[in-house]
Amino acid sequence: MMYDLLIVDDEPLEREALRYILQRGFDRIDTIREASNGREALELVAEHRPQIVLMDVKMPGISGVSATRRILESHPRTKVVFLTAYDYFEYAQEAVRLGAADFIVKPASDERIEEVFGRVLAELDKESRAREEKAAGERRLLQASELLRQEFVRGLVREELSQEQVSQYRDILGFDADDLTVAASVELDYDGYPARVETPEHRRVLRRRCTRALAARFNAAGFTVLEAHEGEHVHLLLLADEQMSKPDDLRELVDTITREAAETVRREYSITAHIGIDPNPRPPELAHRGFRHASVARAEAVSSGRPVVTHRRSPALERESGYPYELEAALFEAVRDGRAEDARRLAGEAADRLSGQVDSHTFLRRRLVELLTVISRRLEIDLAEIVVDEVRALDVYEAVDSPARLRALTLETVDALCQMPRRNAAPGSHARIDHVRAYIEVHYNEELSLERAAAEVRMSPPYLSRAFKKSVGMSFVDYVHATRVQRARALLRDSEMSVKEIAAAVGFADSNYFSRVFKQQTGVTPSAYRDKLVFRGQNHAVHETERDQAAQDYPADRKFL
Repeated sequence: MMYDLLIVDDEPLEREALRYILQRGFDRIDTIREASNGREALELVAEHRPQIVLMDVKMPGISGVSATRRILESHPRTKVVFLTAYDYFEYAQEAVRLGAADFIVKPASDERIEEVFGRVLAELDKESRAREEKAAGERRLLQASELLRQEFVRGLVREELSQEQVSQYRDILGFDADDLTVAASVELDYDGYPARVETPEHRRVLRRRCTRALAARFNAAGFTVLEAHEGEHVHLLLLADEQMSKPDDLRELVDTITREAAETVRREYSITAHIGIDPNPRPPELAHRGFRHASVARAEAVSSGRPVVTHRRSPALERESGYPYELEAALFEAVRDGRAEDARRLAGEAADRLSGQVDSHTFLRRRLVELLTVISRRLEIDLAEIVVDEVRALDVYEAVDSPARLRALTLETVDALCQMPRRNAAPGSHARIDHVRAYIEVHYNEELSLERAAAEVRMSPPYLSRAFKKSVGMSFVDYVHATRVQRARALLRDSEMSVKEIAAAVGFADSNYFSRVFKQQTGVTPSAYRDKLVFRGQNHAVHETERDQAAQDYPADRKFL
């Protein structure tokens, strides 16, 4: 690194000699300025902020010691080296107490000056590296924190987090158990944007800008905003500060701020932000339910063309404080694990608690069906498939007219759920992975990324990466490569396309990279593979014997090698 130096001495010849020695000995000293007294030194330090000051102790007017004291008070990182004569050694001792880097006794030898400045420059380098490492560490910590926040919001939206996991996230992110959150879900309409929005990258850029505008408006109102992007949707978790603890006040404030934020996006970008809001502030452990309601409201906003829609609920269903969330979580785990006896007991407890909260069996029926729908969705089972006594359970629910029968029917439905084959008994199980594999088979020749596949099955990219490798036995990227190489082998065998054309046809932008991947997968280059299959005669006729032998060596249906 390069550093600036200020020489402060009332003797012009002394300054000239020092300049000569330092310019000759240190090419890392960039600019050298001079001052003839302490006052001039203070002015130059304030203006140019040199990293090193070579200060004479005894000068008329403001002494070097006084000037140093003021310099180090305002610029503590400055390295001050004192010049002193033997008669003024006591000044040097005072300088060291002030925090000077070193001192040089006049008249000084070239070797002494070079020794001192070599040490000072090394110390400056060390401090500079330490600051850079600290800044890099802070950036990494900030990035990790942001990724953790995004994973938390995605987990809430997908209802993939247990209550214990939500508590762990809450503790790591610094939330209090009694903090209140509000869920919002956003979809952007780009039709009003002045230019055509055609590419996914352009949409991502605009989505990011609009999200920042929305978050800035909520931040200004005192909310901490956590966000996550999934496909075309943006989910916002608004964390209220300690001064916004009353739910009624929060509802009114969120409604006002949300409309102002939507108007900000429309005014600044000519883009309509369709925002769905859950009106019920909830603790972090219950935020997943808020996102469920916010997503429904967002869909209504999009279909109606309105910028903001607040989720509406029946007054009889508003009493959420007694809803058995903990029973819902435990019931899901029991059904997922096939523990029928525990599932029946928990379902009965949930039905009893809900029965005491509503005024009629009609509302009780809705709450019980909602409970079963939540559990079946998390298991990726269609509740409409459940049959009780040879009749669809949902049809039976519509006909039941007593709380006691509703309770019994709920237990029978839970029994049936426990017996259903799981297409996805837990997030990341084979159903979603099979969907990803099928997606790759169809879109292998496109720009295919882990993020794109994850959005397709509503999983986070890191979660999909781990689940995919565990289920398939290879990474997502390796699977994509294997699929593309399989298609490439067929084209090498059955077409006269060049290697470069085939690379593009199967999804590789770089033909050299394609060749490397092909060789990793098959052991030979694409050209060598084709040479094994096709005898290149004058008329490009296929030599059947050679081709049959190559087909045995490299079978086209051998997908992974």
